[in-house]
Amino acid sequence: MDEFKDFLNNESVSPNKSLDEKVLNHVQRDLKITPTQLFLKIFGIHTIVGLLTLLFCPQFELSLTNNHEVFHFFHRTFGPYICMMICGVIFVGTGSLLVGGIINFRDLSIIHKHPFLYFSGITGFFILGFIIFGAKIYLESVLFWALGSILSSVIFFECIRLIRKLNFQK
Repeated sequence: MDEFKDFLNNESVSPNKSLDEKVLNHVQRDLKITPTQLFLKIFGIHTIVGLLTLLFCPQFELSLTNNHEVFHFFHRTFGPYICMMICGVIFVGTGSLLVGGIINFRDLSIIHKHPFLYFSGITGFFILGFIIFGAKIYLESVLFWALGSILSSVIFFECIRLIRKLNFQK
């Protein structure tokens, strides 16, 4: 207790400028995320969600369970083009809901500045992954899939971001 009183009674001693700058630079470097790091973070989230969706909804005839009932339902009900858009929404759009809900506000604001860039990149990487794993991809179907994927991702992400922003302001 005496040490604390001595501390309060002593004149303030400031560290030298060099140490201040080193500590400040270290903290700023740790807090700053690069666009690549952010992309990899949200790509990882999308990958996990995408793999889970492959349990019940195949993408370009790729499935983890060979369960094509959901695909056939959408295909019969809405036709091939809307079906492909719905598949893009399910595979990538649902991941964007989770991304918007769990990443921090700093990362939300970074993605908010360029949402089409981030979600187009994610969509492109998934299409490339499907090709690598031998999916049967046709230009017409992949265009509708990508359209559903990108548009739903941007819309879902922005909705969740706004909800979080409004809840934070309360």
